[in-house]
Amino acid sequence: MLCLKDTFDEPDGVYLILELAPEGELFNLIVMKQKLTEVETRKIFVQLFQGVKYLHERNIVHRDIKPENILLIDKELHVKLADFGLAKIIGEESFTTTLCGTPSYVAPEILEQSNRRRYTRAVDVWSLGVVLYICLCGFPPFSDELYSPENPHTLSEQIKLGRFDYPSPYWDAVGDPALDLIDRMLTVDVEERISVDGCLEHPWLTGGEGGGSGSGNVNVNDSTDGLASAIGNLEFSRRKVRRERTLLSSINDVKIARVVDVQPDVQPVKVFEKNLGLLEERERQRELQLPQKMVESANGEMGSANGKNGKDDGKEMEVENGMEPRPADKRDPQEFMELGGRGDQQLFAGGDDADSVYPDLGNSTIAGGGGRK
Repeated sequence: MLCLKDTFDEPDGVYLILELAPEGELFNLIVMKQKLTEVETRKIFVQLFQGVKYLHERNIVHRDIKPENILLIDKELHVKLADFGLAKIIGEESFTTTLCGTPSYVAPEILEQSNRRRYTRAVDVWSLGVVLYICLCGFPPFSDELYSPENPHTLSEQIKLGRFDYPSPYWDAVGDPALDLIDRMLTVDVEERISVDGCLEHPWLTGGEGGGSGSGNVNVNDSTDGLASAIGNLEFSRRKVRRERTLLSSINDVKIARVVDVQPDVQPVKVFEKNLGLLEERERQRELQLPQKMVESANGEMGSANGKNGKDDGKEMEVENGMEPRPADKRDPQEFMELGGRGDQQLFAGGDDADSVYPDLGNSTIAGGGGRK
């Protein structure tokens, strides 16, 4: 876990001083290397499984495990799990119902309708399974790019159905035990999904340096037709398929902008720039398109003056002022408020006897699920 070193309760907010992670996010490492070897991935996941086990033994569910929330402490791939903004304490036999997390990494039970949504600590195992998949191949198991007439399933449908495979040539060099572990972690049936303890006892981790390919040692279990496939009930039709996939490294641009020396005896801190060129290009394209949109806006206003329906005047005004309409502008606010469902504990008691030290929150109630205030 990323360590909390100190807190400062100031009039304008609470400041948290966290442990320093000089090597940045795991996401940056994956993008810069395209993918990780089995040896590298195994070293990282031993730590992640132990960290999540620590949380689950204390009835804490993280709910937002992804490469961006896994931080590298040093070049030896020591990692820390960070960002507990969506974490929650739950009872041993209880469940939670809030719709939260990052779409590509959420478990299928989180995507259920609010009146059927029931999930436990097992959602963290699913998210770790997605991260494990990405580390070994460089792209996510579930993606909108897989939608086609032959496979007419959206991202959420792929997740809820557990539809994913191990396309060639990206997975050809990865051993069977790794695929078997991913299969067990990305199991839709929560009762059948492997636990964190089961992950720590899995042959891919316990087999040592020879537990998977990429270690330099020969292991009979690494054969695609070996006994591991029969034991693990691994569907190798999913491994044989050939398909082009988009690597995260091809759609993300991560660079080390500078290295900051903190103290003589402390490892320098790397400052990363992520997708800076892409953002600049999007801004340039937006500026190029803006004059044309302004012309279209002017034509629309003329049409409205000639008796046409002017119901899009607000949108035209936004474009004319250099602002793009937001995707959620026409969404019913009540629908958004109900997305979270119910079940999370209140963070502030509300009323005149509220414990909050901040005047603007003293008479409010903030619920974790549903976004009500």
